[in-house]
Amino acid sequence: MNNIMDYINWRGDIGFDQDSINEVDNLILSMVSYLNFDMLRGGQTIEEANRAYIEKKKRGTNREARDFIQKIEKLTDELAKTNRYRSVIISDYMYKYDHDKESQFSAMTFHLGDVIYVAFRGTDESLIGYKEDFNMCFSAPVMAQKDSVVYLKNIMDKYSDAKVYVGGHSKGGNLAVYSVVGLDESYRDRVVEIYNNDGPGFTEEILETSAYKATVKKVKKLLPNGSVVGILMDDNEKYSIVEAKGNNGLVQHDGFNWEVKGTRFVRTNKFTDQSIRINQTLKIWLKNLDRDERNRFIDEFYILIKKSTDANRLDDIAGKELQSALAIIKNISSMDDNSKEVMTSAIKKLVKSNSEARKKVGVRKQIKKKLKKITANRKIL
Repeated sequence: MNNIMDYINWRGDIGFDQDSINEVDNLILSMVSYLNFDMLRGGQTIEEANRAYIEKKKRGTNREARDFIQKIEKLTDELAKTNRYRSVIISDYMYKYDHDKESQFSAMTFHLGDVIYVAFRGTDESLIGYKEDFNMCFSAPVMAQKDSVVYLKNIMDKYSDAKVYVGGHSKGGNLAVYSVVGLDESYRDRVVEIYNNDGPGFTEEILETSAYKATVKKVKKLLPNGSVVGILMDDNEKYSIVEAKGNNGLVQHDGFNWEVKGTRFVRTNKFTDQSIRINQTLKIWLKNLDRDERNRFIDEFYILIKKSTDANRLDDIAGKELQSALAIIKNISSMDDNSKEVMTSAIKKLVKSNSEARKKVGVRKQIKKKLKKITANRKIL
């Protein structure tokens, strides 16, 4: 199976002046946006930025070491060697972290000749970043969504003659869409295309706005066939299902596992049964929880994780998974009655939702089998 690394080897000798940005380039740039380029001043080429990143890492000031980040570091190192990417300029790097406002936000802008690609980062290692993701289930807009609008507007003012593409992976895909939703119409009209790479949807109040309805026409959403993250909540975005490697949606969420052929991702016409069941389960569950219940459950769950692990980042828990799990079990039993009721009520509804979803998926399968039999019998006759 060919992936984005194979694409770089195949397409790396052809510059963007000969072949403009495509959906595979979009994912590659979205991946690069996960790296911390806070050492950059002004605009620097990918080749220069990669060199500076490596030097910073040698000095021990870069903390990221998870497998996903290591793959992106290797990706960026390869990009720096190609004609297509080495001269692409990275500018306007921004990173914001606000514990009190429960927000994590990062963005950067890539310059490809007369085109700019504004990339919004997905969730990083911070627990606050994950808390903000969960907050999207009941609150709109969250702080990162507001920040995305401000960032994009400033970029469009700064580079007023550029053709504008916007994108991101995971939460970054959601931010890419919302950044355009929040613009005035005159700015929105300048955006050529928006890429949402397996990013979640939105709450009802955003979906119902005229700004979202105008924006959604520009969105290209890409989902792996086992998607879990990209099917969360609702949206009206036209999507393509991509063939991906991996036995579950979390593995397939990693863009390195998406299959590439030429300048496109390989398409399939259906999601996996697991993805369909998870989608149904979460839709039923969220429907059965009102906004206040969602809010309280997420707050209590976050407090439980913090109390049990004393972690600020996921890598604070790495290597301590068993110890953390035992602490969580212990702290659940010592919760006050109100907190315990919030947790158990939501979990019971989740279990019930999963049961209902399994029945729905089972009924669909039976109907499909019967239709196939009927079609086969007609052919015989």
